[in-house]
Amino acid sequence: MTTKNLSKMLKNCILTPHNHTLFCILSSLPHCICAVLRMVSKNKWKAYGIALLLLSACDRANVYQKVWQFENHQWPMTTVLDFSFQIKITDRAYDIFLLAKHSPSYPYQNLYVTYYLEDDTEHLLREELVNCPISHPKTGKPLGHGIGNTKTCVFPVVTNHQFSQAGLYRLKLEHSMRTDVLPGLQAIGIKVVPSKPISQ
Repeated sequence: MTTKNLSKMLKNCILTPHNHTLFCILSSLPHCICAVLRMVSKNKWKAYGIALLLLSACDRANVYQKVWQFENHQWPMTTVLDFSFQIKITDRAYDIFLLAKHSPSYPYQNLYVTYYLEDDTEHLLREELVNCPISHPKTGKPLGHGIGNTKTCVFPVVTNHQFSQAGLYRLKLEHSMRTDVLPGLQAIGIKVVPSKPISQ
């Protein structure tokens, strides 16, 4: 991997946080590390710049992330997923993404989920039914990123939300499909990221 290609890849990842930034970075991280190490011996300033890009991307992507693994790759309707996360900075807006790891045994093109966003007093801030495409409507090809037949899709469920105060928040997820037990789902998670940088 050349310096030019690495810089271009990282720039694209960082400038498009809604376009699966975390997966882009993680999937390329081994190549990035090797390339940066090679650059250290050739041009320390270029290596330093790339390192800053990596740190910047990670800082924007790691406010919170957690994934629930499903036993037998099934999500029962009675299982409500509960995610708790801390918000420390309130002068920025945040996005919350749903991560869905699915296999070919998932029988539907879409996944409907309902989320409930609450504060630490269990006061309901937002509630919404969200449609998450799992496969292409015409070709049936599985959507998402991954190796082999298992793919992980990332969907925005909450965008540009401004939390009024710092503290603990909860996001509850339940599937809203007609089937009581959804097969073919290996894991469901969420990722909380800033939707824009802190105002200077």
